[in-house]
Amino acid sequence: MILDSVTQELCLICPHLTALESKPTPMSSPAASDSISLKIEFSGGLELLFSNQRSHRLTIPALISVDNSTTAISDDQTSTLTAVTGDRKPADVTYLVHHLRDHLLKERVEFFMENGTV
Repeated sequence: MILDSVTQELCLICPHLTALESKPTPMSSPAASDSISLKIEFSGGLELLFSNQRSHRLTIPALISVDNSTTAISDDQTSTLTAVTGDRKPADVTYLVHHLRDHLLKERVEFFMENGTV
């Protein structure tokens, strides 16, 4: 299952970043609109980069762009993109790290990511 592998990878990659809860959140349309709700907790000083807030709840899409872009696109664009190019994949830890960097990180990206890794 995608959620189990995301949680396992997350714990292996960065022990100070853990996904405590994860559950799929079905939306009104088919699987392309499904999302994953996560509760992320930072420790070991990592919370200082995220507004000094230890715990965050976020929702990420279950299917994402293959380039890990975190830019939101509408359902119409999603269905068009998928139908025309097929450039979608299940969300993974790489996407989660990019999402955290682009949407929650408040300062010093170089302390969080280097060369695309944590």
